[in-house]
Amino acid sequence: MEEEFLHLVKRSLPVQPQIASVGSCCLVGAISNDVLYVANLGDSRAVLGRKVSEGQKSKVVAERLSKDHNVACEEVRKEVEALHPDDSALAVVFGELKG
Repeated sequence: MEEEFLHLVKRSLPVQPQIASVGSCCLVGAISNDVLYVANLGDSRAVLGRKVSEGQKSKVVAERLSKDHNVACEEVRKEVEALHPDDSALAVVFGELKG
């Protein structure tokens, strides 16, 4: 599947440069010894709904558990650039993020 996707990207890149920004996501949560571990890659975002009591009323508060891991994040962008220094398609993708 990955090889087919990469072939599609390479074939489509000259006419659709934005295809280089298409990818997949992974989000995993696991509980061990009453500890929740969360890992993510891509645009997945882990959010925990926590019930909070206020007197006799209660509400659910969203608590973000992960950071986005994509090229919109400068740290990830630098990592991708370092891994692929000669990839001209990255300049197109990063240009779209700034523009």
